[in-house]
Amino acid sequence: MVDLSMVIVGFIVINQFVVWFLRVDYLFKGLIVLPRLYIDNIQIRTT
Repeated sequence: MVDLSMVIVGFIVINQFVVWFLRVDYLFKGLIVLPRLYIDNIQIRTT
């Protein structure tokens, strides 16, 4: 029999991992996409 507190703790840990993973994924996408958009804007303005 799995204890209810173990289920709650496990759920919180998994939830935190998912949130952290999504945040890291978002940060990496932001670091890749934002400079590229910025560079594209500079190139469009200079041409």
